[in-house]
Amino acid sequence: MKVEAIGKIQTESIERDRSQEELKNSISNMKMQNEGVYDQQAINFAMKRGELREKEIESRANRLKVYMDQQRALNNIA
Repeated sequence: MKVEAIGKIQTESIERDRSQEELKNSISNMKMQNEGVYDQQAINFAMKRGELREKEIESRANRLKVYMDQQRALNNIA
């Protein structure tokens, strides 16, 4: 039961991070569309940061899945 609670908390955290990242991306896109002139280097850095953040979130989700699978397996053995 404790493992499931930890998994639920972590899953909610990951989903919250994903939704925040989506919101940041949509705000950035709106700003770029509204501004005729923008700094391409700044946009490239923002895009790279976004890509890295998405990979980090996905990695957290994968690690959580592995952890939950291992804990369920251990609980089934005991």
